[in-house]
Amino acid sequence: MRWLVKKNDRQLVENLTKNCKLTELQANLLLNRGIVSVEDANKYLYGDLSSLYNPLLIMDLEKGADIIIDAIKNKKKITIFGDYDADGITATATAMLALQYLGANVDYYLPHRLYEGYGMNSEAIRKIKDAGTDVIVTVDNGIASVNEVKLAKELGMKIVVTDHHNCPDILPEPDALINPKRPGDVYPNKNLCGCGLIWRVLEVVFTKMNANIDYIYDLLALVAVGTVADVMNLTDENRILVKEGLMAINANVNLGLSSLMKIFNLEEVKAEDIGFKIGP
Repeated sequence: MRWLVKKNDRQLVENLTKNCKLTELQANLLLNRGIVSVEDANKYLYGDLSSLYNPLLIMDLEKGADIIIDAIKNKKKITIFGDYDADGITATATAMLALQYLGANVDYYLPHRLYEGYGMNSEAIRKIKDAGTDVIVTVDNGIASVNEVKLAKELGMKIVVTDHHNCPDILPEPDALINPKRPGDVYPNKNLCGCGLIWRVLEVVFTKMNANIDYIYDLLALVAVGTVADVMNLTDENRILVKEGLMAINANVNLGLSSLMKIFNLEEVKAEDIGFKIGP
């Protein structure tokens, strides 16, 4: 095998090697990936949680957080409507763990892969209502569920949709519609997975309720799994979430993930271990 190394502007290479303490090879690799400025290079290499974007830039996120907070304080029943893939499962688990920690009356619903398929369905909405639900929070689905959202509201429930999939021409009309890909949304990261998106919502919930923010940071262990398993770009904000999440996994903050590490004889989990072992 013979490597062909792409040539970049010499001044750009020297700028990165000097100001980011990189070798020429490392500088070229960053430039080949479109990372040109020192600021972007440092964020890519050394970014931490302080480098995350302001979650309140996401349309309806604060509105959705306030609905969740009201439900927690008034003991209204919240049901998390999830999905059965790795992103949907980690998103559901993240929401359940966070809301249980805050003392919420919370349950979850996962549609059956074979009998119900992906996303919301009318029969499930009626079951959730019959179980006493006041507020539905979707994770990793709901952006195309126009009729199901309408039904939920007709039955007297509030509904917060959090979804990262591409938006259809006709959007549902829940009480809060949280998706960075909505037309007009200015949030810079359009590549959050479903788990990452609900984590950002819950981060605001924890902040507004003056709750222990370290607990929500520990849940980045699940966000890392959802992000890698759903094949999101590991750049920009996602790179930080996965890096912090891997540290949380390896600190054994999550019993389920720690058990999977033992099953696979992993002393230290890396992104590829999520993609080829833990995720599947």
